[in-house]
Amino acid sequence: MLQRPSLTNEFNVWHTTFLSATKPHRVTPELLGTLQHAPECIRNICILAHVDHGKTTLSDSFVSANGIISERLAGKVRYLDNTEEEQVRGITMKSSAISLVYQPEPVADKEPEAPYLINLVDSPGHVDFSFDVSTAVRLCDGALVLIDAVEGVCAQTHAVIRQAWKEGIRPCLVINKMDRLIFELQFSPMEAYQRLNRILEQANAVLSSMIRMDVLEKYDQESSSGDEKVEDTEVSVDKIEFTLDDEAISNETEQRENEMLFSPSNGNVIFASATDGWAFGIGHFASLYAKKLELPVRVLRQALWGEYYYNGKTKKIVSKPPTSNSQTMFCSFILDLVWTTYTTMSKPVQSDSDFDALRKLTRQLRVAKLVTDRDLKQTDRKNATQAVMRKWLPLSTTVLKMVTRVLPSPIAAQVKRAEKLCTISSEQLEKSPQHAQVFRSLQSCQTSEDAPLVIYICKVISVEANVLSDYHQSGLAASDEVYVGVGRVYSGVLREGQPVYVMDPKFQGVSGDVNVDTIDPGTVKHVARIDSGLIKTYMMMGRDLHKLGRVPAGNIVGIVGLQEHVLKTATLSSTLACPSLTKMPYQAKPIVRVAVEPEDPRNFGALEAGLQRLYRSDPTVEVHVQETGEHVIVALGELHLERCIKDLKERFAKVAVQVSEPLVGFRESIVDGAISSFQENIVFKELLNPDVPEDESSEKEDINASSEVQDPKVALGTTPDGTLTLKLRALPLPLETAKLLEESAPLLKRIALSKKESDNTKDKEAVVELEAAAEDVSAFKKKLEKSLQSSESSFLKSLPLDQIWSCGPRRVGPNMLINNIPAYHATGCLFSSSSAPEIHDSKKDEQFRKLENSIVTGFQMASSAGPCTTRQSC
Repeated sequence: MLQRPSLTNEFNVWHTTFLSATKPHRVTPELLGTLQHAPECIRNICILAHVDHGKTTLSDSFVSANGIISERLAGKVRYLDNTEEEQVRGITMKSSAISLVYQPEPVADKEPEAPYLINLVDSPGHVDFSFDVSTAVRLCDGALVLIDAVEGVCAQTHAVIRQAWKEGIRPCLVINKMDRLIFELQFSPMEAYQRLNRILEQANAVLSSMIRMDVLEKYDQESSSGDEKVEDTEVSVDKIEFTLDDEAISNETEQRENEMLFSPSNGNVIFASATDGWAFGIGHFASLYAKKLELPVRVLRQALWGEYYYNGKTKKIVSKPPTSNSQTMFCSFILDLVWTTYTTMSKPVQSDSDFDALRKLTRQLRVAKLVTDRDLKQTDRKNATQAVMRKWLPLSTTVLKMVTRVLPSPIAAQVKRAEKLCTISSEQLEKSPQHAQVFRSLQSCQTSEDAPLVIYICKVISVEANVLSDYHQSGLAASDEVYVGVGRVYSGVLREGQPVYVMDPKFQGVSGDVNVDTIDPGTVKHVARIDSGLIKTYMMMGRDLHKLGRVPAGNIVGIVGLQEHVLKTATLSSTLACPSLTKMPYQAKPIVRVAVEPEDPRNFGALEAGLQRLYRSDPTVEVHVQETGEHVIVALGELHLERCIKDLKERFAKVAVQVSEPLVGFRESIVDGAISSFQENIVFKELLNPDVPEDESSEKEDINASSEVQDPKVALGTTPDGTLTLKLRALPLPLETAKLLEESAPLLKRIALSKKESDNTKDKEAVVELEAAAEDVSAFKKKLEKSLQSSESSFLKSLPLDQIWSCGPRRVGPNMLINNIPAYHATGCLFSSSSAPEIHDSKKDEQFRKLENSIVTGFQMASSAGPCTTRQSC
């Protein structure tokens, strides 16, 4: 049991009143701010689900339990849907955060438990707004995954579980809309149990696949490190076999599954009806029946789910049905009671005997003192049913009890998440005590005043000034637009007006050999400093933001004053020893584009300013200016696009805008040689190349341009005058190599600039930067050579790096142009020490330079826009 934290006298008075009250008491932000200083009593949770599976209704129940809205309005007011568009459409389109308090029910003869601060984030379910799911999982440490009992596991359910797993947060399962099984599908308790069991199996299949993938990846990395050790000691690899230990993999997978998979017996699954305001877990009924059946609670928790039956004659739990009509204990002890309550309460009260039957039911459910006669006699029997179910199995109490028991506190969560969040290498930790201090503080969620401050800004939202609790004192008009950075404090204490460093996502950290206290921040790229007195801190309370003086680690915070330095995401810290935290993984990329222009040409300035505000306030929207001068908005889907256009017209630009028809860009990619289902069913099969040999061995492939035999995999191109013929071949790069090239884009850009020539003068600034990063270049070349070894092509395995001519697109992409012309050294090869071909004829020299420029330019064009659709390649 958690001990009560040191609280203010004001909170202690409220806490005493809360424990003795029969109705929820509203908690002020000032009282919630007191709880922020006890991270062991904080739970940061998000609600994830497919669209329309009940996320916002569940959120309303939590909000009503804190007295913010009426219990009767829960599910109707949609409190966390802040915009008019969300209210009209009835779906969540933006994630919202709110801080609540949960007080565990007191137990007789025991001191009351400490109250918990619940930082709740409600996220959208529509795939067009999946970027806000990424925001939610980065802010939180645990997730409530909702699944509709009728619709089951849907496409977006798979996606949100996968996102939660990638971010390292622990999920719990809430199977919602149980009432639909009773009234819509009219299932019997046994049929409902079978349905619920299938949903659990489907959800666990998704989770299990990711667990096994992680275990296999871990053992694969260990095997790779073993290969490296063998190479270092010059032992013949042929004599040593590295095989994955199947038994060890199975054991570790089983251990993780026992810990992580959804199981009612483990207490991480809740069955609920958010619209009717009730929920239950196995633990509640296990405690209820333990005394009656004279069985341990632990035994009943295991037996109340699965193929277990109760034999009334022997008074024992058995695994085989005693009779042909026997039901599982989950059905006979739990679902039968729920089904009976719904059936009885749905009947109209027409006589005293009908009312007596209802009163008898409330006594059996032990809620007779909590449900009034007026509640039972209501004409609307749905409202009467809700009144009884909410008192018998209160939704918010049941779910939040699971949250506080199963999901981790920030202290426990950050121990496991630190390595995923922080990009500091083990070498830097060993070299630099300052880097090590930052990592340890983040890992242990340090809340001391002298701990280094680390905050991750997940997104920047644009709100009207009137939602700020202090906007009058700030001299702002109610309709003024204010940018608020939404973030999570991972270490230290953020105080109002505190000076901080802002690390752009491109910031790669400072060297561990350098004392960061001696560094001039102005000389560090992708880092800005915000001086004292400029930032303000707020507590997120749904549509309102309440000012706070200080926010310790483990909490979600809103920050005003970052608009000049933070575009979309960033890391804030009190020290330059902190790296930029890892980027959030987005589920989808924008593909639907439209061109926009003002109806009145005089409003072009307002439109451009509005597009800038739109781009800043939406994490995934893209805004481009085409070569033709058109302004283009690219969104994730039609619904996302509609919201962007509406915000542009009504909030950001505030001018009439003409919008073109939406266009979806098709993209090209490369697949392996296997015939796809599309190719099998293609109408014009003669378009497929039948001459490509299927059994050609990669060991025998010859990419040499001097080959006299026409290879079907080689493309020939001749200049119009016939004086020159080029031979080209495309080979697939290993996935590891492509990822490495993408991740090293900033370094490749510096290398390309240093090779670039303008009037025979190299970019001096780029050369100086490259010389300073010589160690980085050397390390990159080693990684590149290692990654090429995983290729099936013998040519790539033995490729000298000085033959790499260019990367693309834009000279930094995951494609390579390789010079394989015998005895010819091309100008500007990335890793070549030779700067020009050895030609002494100035005319020929100039011709070769033009030819080289043409080849590189053609490669850049081909890698950025495929030949079939002339769109960007995948």
